[in-house]
Amino acid sequence: MFNTILTTIQPGGNTIQRVYEGKTEKLSVYFALNLWSTYDKVPGEEIHSLETTDKDINGRSLYMIDNRNVCTMNPRDIARHS
Repeated sequence: MFNTILTTIQPGGNTIQRVYEGKTEKLSVYFALNLWSTYDKVPGEEIHSLETTDKDINGRSLYMIDNRNVCTMNPRDIARHS
């Protein structure tokens, strides 16, 4: 599994990290951009950085970042975009 860490800056200056997971690096990045822009984005929020990894970051559990669960897509969508 690959994890994409999407770091954004909200209009008030807050920095938020969200983690999205996919079976391949390509799917992980696709999920990050698609799910963030469709469901998670706050109006005026901008992407600061995007990083892909197959390991935990800074020794922290990926589930602890921003108190959000890792996001995945429906298996039909995964098959369609693989």
